[in-house]
Amino acid sequence: MINSGCLLFEKYENEITCIYGEASTGKTTFVKLAAIEQTGKNKKVVYIDTENSFNTERIKQLAGDNFQNVLDNIILFKPRRFSEQNQIIKFLPGIKNISLIIIDTISYFYRVKVKEKPKVYNMWMSRQFSILNELSKNIPIIITNQVYNKVDKNEITMVGGEMFKKLSSRIIRLEKTPRRIIFEKPAGEKINFEIKGNGIFNL
Repeated sequence: MINSGCLLFEKYENEITCIYGEASTGKTTFVKLAAIEQTGKNKKVVYIDTENSFNTERIKQLAGDNFQNVLDNIILFKPRRFSEQNQIIKFLPGIKNISLIIIDTISYFYRVKVKEKPKVYNMWMSRQFSILNELSKNIPIIITNQVYNKVDKNEITMVGGEMFKKLSSRIIRLEKTPRRIIFEKPAGEKINFEIKGNGIFNL
């Protein structure tokens, strides 16, 4: 079984790690496993769920007998719009005793709003990253991100493009067919994996 803590925190504890990929590649499963591991350190995990994908039954399946302790140590936020996401991130520096911050998915509201007013929403997103970057000096942060198809180049890239890549300290791409983890920043190995009911397993 893959230990997501080893993948995300062993060498890069105090950074912003961005996990991106197409739908159903395993992004949310990875961050849930990371949350489960971190709640065992007698500290809280902040989980910002923009897509309403925080399923307690899935947490129970992954955490097993430790299910209730995990839930008791997760501070869950469910923003309903970009402005609420802004306010929550501004509020984060005031929360104490945190071992991990997760935002799943950071670009969910942004990808729609940035089309309406690119300068305004790029500015707000940059400010969110500025707060997260300061926090990441002491607390590991994982963000998940969506992708879109660049028709002119026939390739898939992450929402936010170069700005998100520049502002993320570490970037991990997940692929679905076959399931594979690709370490893009810094460049590293590729690992094939599979998702089962009780976790993620390497092949």
